[in-house]
Amino acid sequence: MGAIISALASWLGAVFGKLFSFGASHFLATKIILTTLFITVLPIVIYNLIWDITSEVYSIISSNLDTSSLLSQTVFNFTDLAGYLIVALKIDQAFSVVISAVALRFTLKLIPFVRV
Repeated sequence: MGAIISALASWLGAVFGKLFSFGASHFLATKIILTTLFITVLPIVIYNLIWDITSEVYSIISSNLDTSSLLSQTVFNFTDLAGYLIVALKIDQAFSVVISAVALRFTLKLIPFVRV
């Protein structure tokens, strides 16, 4: 009787071991495949999707934009003394820093629980 119980226990242990090893290897393989896809393929697909959407939006906007409006024709051109002073006093770089600070503050205000 003991031999039958030990044989049955051995057989059940082998079946359980095979099922467990199959489940573990299946889980590990799935995790490896999904991790590889999320690291390599998904960013490329998302980048291409965003690129296509933004190019479509820009083309629609540029085709519908009125070229005779004041907004599209406003270009500031500084020459002579004004251009020299802007370069000498580095006003363009200062303006860039100020605009970057404003953009950073706006971005930080979008994050909850951050006091700016």
